[in-house]
This record gives sequence, C-alpha cells and structure tokens, in this order.
Amino acid sequence: MTKTVADAPSPEPTRWRTRATALAIDLLPGLAVMASVGMLALCFPSGSVWRWIATGIAGLVFLTAAANRILLPAVAGWSLGRAFTAAKAVGDDAEANPPGRRQPPTNIRVLAVGAFVAAAAVSLVAAATAYFAVYQNDHKSDVAKAEIARQGPKIVADMLSYDPETLQADFDRAQSLATEKYRQQLVPQQDAIRDAKPVPNFYRVTDGAVVNAAPHRATMLLFLQGQRGTPGKERLISATVEVAFVQTSGTWRVDGLDVVSKPLPAEGDK
Repeated sequence: MTKTVADAPSPEPTRWRTRATALAIDLLPGLAVMASVGMLALCFPSGSVWRWIATGIAGLVFLTAAANRILLPAVAGWSLGRAFTAAKAVGDDAEANPPGRRQPPTNIRVLAVGAFVAAAAVSLVAAATAYFAVYQNDHKSDVAKAEIARQGPKIVADMLSYDPETLQADFDRAQSLATEKYRQQLVPQQDAIRDAKPVPNFYRVTDGAVVNAAPHRATMLLFLQGQRGTPGKERLISATVEVAFVQTSGTWRVDGLDVVSKPLPAEGDK
C-alpha cells in the first residue's frame, strides 16, 4: 500500500550537540574579539582617541556577529555556524523551511576557519597592543621613578650650590643639569647672583619624594638644607622645592623648579 504524506516519518530534530557547535561557531569569534578589544579600550585614558577607536572596533564586531546570527538566517536561511554544521536555520517543519531556501556557499568550511583565524589574529594584536601600551608604560614609569629617586636629589643640590671662587664653573655645571627650557630661567638668575656680590651657597637634600613619574618625565618634592655666607658668617638655610625632570638621551635634567617655601634660617639658627 502506498504511504500517504501523513504516514511519512517526520524529520528528526537537530541534535543538541550540533546546535551547540553551530552556536559556538556563530558567537565565539566575535566574543573573543570583543573581549580582547574591550579590555584594550579600558587600558587607554577616558576620552582618548585610541579608546574611541578600540570601542568602535568592538561595536563593529558586535554588529557583525549579530548580523550573522540573526539577520543572515532571515535573509539567506543560514548562518555561518548553521551552514557549517548543516543545521537548519529555522524550525524543523516544512512550513518554516520552504523549498527554495538559498544554499550556503560551497566553501563554508573555509569561511568558518577564516573567521576563527581572523578573530585569533585580532585578539593577539589587541593583547600585544595592551602589553606595549600598558605594561611597558607602567614598567618604564617604575624605572623612571627609581632612577629619579636616586639621581634627583644630587642633581638639584649640585645645580643650586656654588662658590664665588669657582662661580663660572659652578654655573656651567648647573646649566648642564638643566634642559634648554629651564636654562632660559636659570641663566638670568645666575646673572643676578653674579651681579650681587655672591657668597658661598651650599645645599643638601634631607628628604624627598617622587610625586609622579612617567617614561622620561618625573616630578619630585625635595626638602633642602644648607648654609650660606662667608666663613665665620655662615647661616643655616632651608627650602622646599618641586622639581620637574625630563630624560633626554638617557640623561635626567631639570625642566622646571618651583619654590614651595623660600630659603629660611633653619630652626635654632640665630
């Protein structure tokens, strides 16, 4: 007896493993890229152009993944994962899967592998960028902080100390410890000292702290004590200064100096 349409066995629903595989192929590449690029965006300062670029890339990847999973099945009848696993894009009944549905590309496996390779490449680039943008920057900042904590006090003490007998040599040394920008302030100050009958002036740093540090730049707060005057007439002095340093060609130099408290007689000095 001829079987009727009603007697024909209904197609078996797609197995859950196949559905899970299709879902993974559709979502995992996009999720990997969005996670890595999203983390990269958070590494950049808020409002910076690089954060906006990284955020834009993550948003574009999200739209592409959504289009593949939602829009493409509605238009073409398949998504990348469903075509790869030969799973149906819509329901299992004949009404929901009308004949004539567009067939996926024959090179669907190549496209799927290409999506994973591209996602891995973008994720690696994002991770490498985050490393150089964040870790390397932090590492160089730590190195700068350690160097300026060690070198900064001596640089400032040498720059501010002088003796009338070796005045020009002392001033030349001070200028060599300053950047071109700060020399424009330092030289007039030295000229004023030279014209005012200078007396010996010596400083030492008794305390200091690095306020902030970045690759090739740092700021330090220094407390100075010393003495000023001719032998037998010396008086103790103290001052607090905030000093900006810049590293050029591997050498730290003073780029700015602000006096927080002017030189005063030290406690107990008469």
